[in-house]
Amino acid sequence: MAMCTVFVGRRSKDERLLQESVRIYTIALAELNTVLSNRGAHTLRTRDETLAATMSLAMYETMGCLDPTGWQRHADGMELLVRMRGPEIHKTGLAHNLFNSFRSVNLIISLVNRKHSFLASEEWRTIPWTNVRKIPIQDLHDLLFELPAILEDQGALPRSAHPSLLGRCLDLKARLKVWHENFTRTHPDAHYWLEFSTFNIDPPVFPTCYRFSSVGIANTCTFYWANLIILYSTIIATSPTSQPPLVTMDEIYDLAAQICMSMEYYISPGKKSYGPVLSMFPLRIAMECFKKMGEKGEKSTLWCRAIFKILGEKGILLAEMLEKLASGGKEVEAALERKEWAGRGFWGRMEEGPSENTETGRSKGTAVQREGR
Repeated sequence: MAMCTVFVGRRSKDERLLQESVRIYTIALAELNTVLSNRGAHTLRTRDETLAATMSLAMYETMGCLDPTGWQRHADGMELLVRMRGPEIHKTGLAHNLFNSFRSVNLIISLVNRKHSFLASEEWRTIPWTNVRKIPIQDLHDLLFELPAILEDQGALPRSAHPSLLGRCLDLKARLKVWHENFTRTHPDAHYWLEFSTFNIDPPVFPTCYRFSSVGIANTCTFYWANLIILYSTIIATSPTSQPPLVTMDEIYDLAAQICMSMEYYISPGKKSYGPVLSMFPLRIAMECFKKMGEKGEKSTLWCRAIFKILGEKGILLAEMLEKLASGGKEVEAALERKEWAGRGFWGRMEEGPSENTETGRSKGTAVQREGR
């Protein structure tokens, strides 16, 4: 109900609906807090409904957020719940579908934080699919879960480790190429095709755009391109400067351009909120790529910011927050520096152990923080 209300409120710019969505959302937070703060509620914590509620609250944050830390808090909460549930519970039905959605979120967070994910382990990559065959994007996720660990090691290890890191990057690049060849071969129809863009964006950087055979194909392609940008950038950073480049900045620019050419499809009227939400991560990666190119990428960076503004107008408020963060918005940086999601909100208390007094736990939880905004 909160998601429906905030979606309509954002689209119609109805402040009363927005306030009502916050009220409903606050009640939902309090109810979830009650479950998580109850010492005798282990069974409730591991139920599918609890994980689904957490994911729904995170989805609300993409449309109703006032800062990006709320979405981060719920994403951290999803991880805690999935860890508690273990891989065996996610083999079939609703549990498996929820796990699939969580995997996408966890992979993005691991890439952004440059931290190894527990989902990269063999048991988490195999047990949930004991009875279900993987589709191409799930095979892609399996490969890409290696990338956060590479990024973490790049930041932690000395330069003397670069040859080893480069070898891991090139090995992953080769396997991603094989994945892409199989993905293309097993789908005889065209995944996407070119059309003239109808966007009226200043500056007009991309005169053509992609149309895709489905939203799922669009998500697979843009997620693949975004992660290739990250991988190729890491290859450049770990390659000896005395040798010919293994990948070039022009290749990276082309990948970013392909992402931008996909945006018109994502935000077309028929995609409602699903398309815009899927567009945020690849668009953010593309914009960061253009920013690093200096003057060459200046117009493309402005174009990306214009798209983020459109996403915000469509009710995806988290997109505007990400754009402000990328452009150095002080209010967003201040919120992130506070790291409210890492404090003693109810996710933090759950990880350490629930409080003795459920009512006290509720009064100190995120729900009250919401009411004070």
